[in-house]
Amino acid sequence: MPDDDRRHAVELHQYAQALGTTGHHREALVVAEEALALGARCFAKDEPGYAAFLLMVANEHYELRRLDEARTEAAQAVEILRGSPKSEQRELAVALSILGRIYRRLGDLQTAEGLLRQSVEIHRTVSGEDSADFGGSLNSLGLFYRDTGKYQEAEQIFLQVLDIAERIEPPENPYAAVALDNLGLVYNSMGRYTDSEFVLARARAMRASWE
Repeated sequence: MPDDDRRHAVELHQYAQALGTTGHHREALVVAEEALALGARCFAKDEPGYAAFLLMVANEHYELRRLDEARTEAAQAVEILRGSPKSEQRELAVALSILGRIYRRLGDLQTAEGLLRQSVEIHRTVSGEDSADFGGSLNSLGLFYRDTGKYQEAEQIFLQVLDIAERIEPPENPYAAVALDNLGLVYNSMGRYTDSEFVLARARAMRASWE
């Protein structure tokens, strides 16, 4: 029955997410592929719901370093979501970020940066500059710059992420502490050890206050 198949596909998708979150990527891939196969029978191939199944499989292939497969699946999901209503733009931004990470690992840095920037701009437009979604997409771009040695660009991004975190979240929220950690690591890579220790100490103090 179509409704039962849809329900079961979504349940499998959620189970794959839980497995992936706990680091069981091989098991997650098996379940995600089962969800995708079932989803292909009960969702239209141009439907955003089908794109979600593709992205789950792509993400697990990425985690297992099966990058060509991950790229194909994520690119297919992006194309589906580009043609979807504006209500699906947040999902498009997520898909672009995933595809950007895949291209980063493949070594195509120019394509990766472009995809991550597209994700940032969509989140800026859809969610606003004071949103966690926008801050998260900026954080992904900052990590890209940090990992590719563009430390000044990364510093500016992480300062912006920290500003967003401090404005939209209460001080005890881990989002701000993560932003401080990332900024501290960038300062360390730049040889700015005093600045690095200062912001990392702020992150430690923030976490200690939760205990």
